[in-house]
Amino acid sequence: MVVYLIWLGLLSFVLGCVASEVLPLAWFTPSLLPTVLVEAELAFLLVVWPLLLPKVLSEANPEGGLLRDVRTVALQIAALAIFALPLGLLCAAAADARAGACLAMQAFPAGIAAGVGMLAAAARRTGRDPRRVYYLALLALSAGIPLAEFVLREVASWRGPSLAACSPFYAPIAGGAPAAALVGLFLLSAAVCALWPQPSSSRS
Repeated sequence: MVVYLIWLGLLSFVLGCVASEVLPLAWFTPSLLPTVLVEAELAFLLVVWPLLLPKVLSEANPEGGLLRDVRTVALQIAALAIFALPLGLLCAAAADARAGACLAMQAFPAGIAAGVGMLAAAARRTGRDPRRVYYLALLALSAGIPLAEFVLREVASWRGPSLAACSPFYAPIAGGAPAAALVGLFLLSAAVCALWPQPSSSRS
């Protein structure tokens, strides 16, 4: 229940601050509310949720088991989506956009959530805690690569392809291939961790 309260609290807080103009954002218009919702969801799923998942999985499945953990993750993703549905419909109405198009934007957070959840389940199976490496990789993708692109463009007049789409927070804005590639990367990483041989101590 704590997970769902944090989820709803974060989404409501971000949407409330933006929509009520508590934060003076010159670029904001009501049509951007569905995108703001997706960004708030990604902040929870990528930053907060990995800290809560190990405890959630251990309480739901004390005996362990990869398939049982994956099922728990799937149920929690479904519950998070159901709790966020009213906010999504409100954002669609405020943005004067079609509800179907706004709900389709939820595919990217759902794919990212699946990857993060499977990583947590696989980490529990192998007995490793990859969160330090995970957060370093997230920092590199979210800030390191876009910062490097900015420096290259400003200092070296680099005119190559944009690297900002490597950031999971920019991919929903770019849409299309970058978003699909990031979801695929998360799922591939989770699959590799799930298939990684268990330490010999955990097999016995």
